[in-house]
Amino acid sequence: MEICLVPMQPDLISAVISLEQDCGLSSREAASYSNLLQDSNSVLLVALNDSSAIVAVFSGWVVADEFEIDNIAVSPAFRQQGIAAKLLAKAIESAEDKGAIMAILEVRASNQPACALYEKFGFSVVGRRKDYYQNPPEDALIMALEIHRKIPKAAQNPS
Repeated sequence: MEICLVPMQPDLISAVISLEQDCGLSSREAASYSNLLQDSNSVLLVALNDSSAIVAVFSGWVVADEFEIDNIAVSPAFRQQGIAAKLLAKAIESAEDKGAIMAILEVRASNQPACALYEKFGFSVVGRRKDYYQNPPEDALIMALEIHRKIPKAAQNPS
């Protein structure tokens, strides 16, 4: 199956929101995505399958020289295929083009697959936010990466 990464477009917003909800994420409102699409510092990507259906989404933005990663969501049927890694690599490249030298994110402390992905890219834990998440309450790990260096080769070619 071929996966194509493309910038999010306005006509895809409802499908993006639906995918995020299917993945158990708190999605933003359509108007918020519309505003982000107008912001040149946003990094909004989708992964499309052969049928042009959205199977994954990435959202983040650059503030000054920092890339704030908001969400990576992959449809459960398409997990474990390296799609999140491809999205993350492309997003980091885009953020670097926008002047970012540091990437930062919060992730549920129990989300081992996500933590492993970020660690593969060279992110490290730099802090913890107590009870950051709700439903269920859980701490967030704050992870950061200096992105003015090359992405590790292992992360570029996920197996």
